[in-house]
Amino acid sequence: MNSTHDSQPDNTDAQLPPDLYPIRLQGPWEIAAADAVGVLLSHRRIKLPCRLPAEWSAATSRIELRRRFHRPTNLDPEEAVVILLPAGCRPLCIALNNLPCDDQRLLDERVTARVTDLLQPSNELRIEVSPDDAPSLGAFAAPVLLGVMPDVDGTWWDELPRCEG
Repeated sequence: MNSTHDSQPDNTDAQLPPDLYPIRLQGPWEIAAADAVGVLLSHRRIKLPCRLPAEWSAATSRIELRRRFHRPTNLDPEEAVVILLPAGCRPLCIALNNLPCDDQRLLDERVTARVTDLLQPSNELRIEVSPDDAPSLGAFAAPVLLGVMPDVDGTWWDELPRCEG
């Protein structure tokens, strides 16, 4: 696997499997806060990791992050591509190209979604979180990763525990 897009490898997380090639999805991210009826309260561009504005917790019912990225180059047929959220992040929704990533697993403390079959040449990732979770997260105090993992027969993915609820 040899990636040539603008994100950089993240080799600092010792909790990741040694065969996983991590790519930081640092930015730019579009981040928006909406109230209980879906009215947009605030919108801005950010780079991860970052902390969410404290004032969003009180008036916000949903925080949405969006980022575009290109399909990793030189993927082999036996490689799986996954999204790895920061440890402790419990999303309301993960979607790629407006398709929900419902099959979510836990890799240590990271919610992980397999996206191999959803990838297009150009992609948009959307993550929705509750503002109630934001303070405990340090709100995305770590980057979101795109991971490439050898998984010839699917056993690596199948052995990860499913996310509850």
